[in-house]
Amino acid sequence: MFADLFSTADTASQLALCPDTEFKGILLEGLDFFKESPEIKSMIERDIDEWALRKKQQRLDDRRWASARMAGLPLDNLPATSGEEALQLQSGRPRLLDGESVFVLLLARGYYGSLSSCQAVDRMLDSRLIHAYFSSHNQPMPSRNCALDNLNAVNNQTRDHIFRVQISYIKKKVLTSSTC
Repeated sequence: MFADLFSTADTASQLALCPDTEFKGILLEGLDFFKESPEIKSMIERDIDEWALRKKQQRLDDRRWASARMAGLPLDNLPATSGEEALQLQSGRPRLLDGESVFVLLLARGYYGSLSSCQAVDRMLDSRLIHAYFSSHNQPMPSRNCALDNLNAVNNQTRDHIFRVQISYIKKKVLTSSTC
């Protein structure tokens, strides 16, 4: 809990140093919304885990294909997988991006209109605000491929859930601000 408070305070102080821009307002509002909806982080991280399992299966399939094509050559022992239950993520390199960071990239993609074009990637890489966010989380700026892979890992059900929760959040905010 204390670490979460510290990271929130550190993020706020880092972002406060950035110029007031439209995107800064969107990012700060988005982070407030994200903090009020903790299920979004777990849904995004679940999607990333599922994506990682699919990528792992592809790597295993590629290794099996190569092993079959190069019969007789000594290759690493391949784990035997006979279905979904046998395929599990093991400890490996730590993830560069957590659920909140992927959510920030979702906000950036919504604001910039894309993160796949070179121009949009350049705008994101030039953004002091994005740099401040990642530095406040002791994370390097993600590469274009890392950002796109993580964004594409978020499935449509999670995006729909985020949209529905955002609508509820906005309605609640409008109702509370209009009654004051």
